[in-house]
Amino acid sequence: MYLRGLGTAESILGEPAPVAVPALPRITGFDFRNKNGASTDPENRCRWCPIELGVSPNLGKGKTAANAMELRFTIAGHRAGLEYDITRTWRNSVWQRVDGKWQRLQFVPMGTGDDAHDHDESLTPVNNHIFSADTPGFPDVPLPQPHGLRMRLRNGVITDVDATEIVQRASYAEWVLVRDKGAGIPWTRLKFPPLPNGSPRHFVFWHSIVWLRRNNANVWVMNLARSWIRLGSMSAAIINSAPT
Repeated sequence: MYLRGLGTAESILGEPAPVAVPALPRITGFDFRNKNGASTDPENRCRWCPIELGVSPNLGKGKTAANAMELRFTIAGHRAGLEYDITRTWRNSVWQRVDGKWQRLQFVPMGTGDDAHDHDESLTPVNNHIFSADTPGFPDVPLPQPHGLRMRLRNGVITDVDATEIVQRASYAEWVLVRDKGAGIPWTRLKFPPLPNGSPRHFVFWHSIVWLRRNNANVWVMNLARSWIRLGSMSAAIINSAPT
């Protein structure tokens, strides 16, 4: 109700009039890039970019014991004052083979945070795009590597000097948050386009396998036939079972 010259009914009764909350943007699409030898998008301005993508990419000093991917999110409805964050969780296991037997060295349950910094993110929209990138595996280990390779894992465990194979299998979930401090809107999850069957999509799932082996020359190399980085989730049952 409105009374000319007096304002709204709420103001007459001494109650505050409702404040319109600005609409939040939405994600209209995403692209997962993993082509071997391709580079991150020129619009991706993450601190670590550009990065070579794919299996065992060149990350600074030649081939490495890692994979690399890039996610590009398309944002509709961006406006001044909005801030974005891309959040990632993971499940992970690392196995080594010694004397023909597999030993699990590391286990990380699903939902464990994997977003300690924003160095691998580009969060200011460029042509309505924001980005994340990642290099799962052992990106600081150049390949080939002579026998004697020992790697320290996140839990402090070190791989055995006599291991003949080392396998990391990891599965990730990512989503996008937005906030508007000026409008009093806290960090809020943005909606994704639905799945093909019409059901809601809450995350982008992807996974990575890094499989290292000692070849006939006793040199560590990537087992390219058993290593990949792809869209889709990897189940706990697979990650927690010994490689075959």
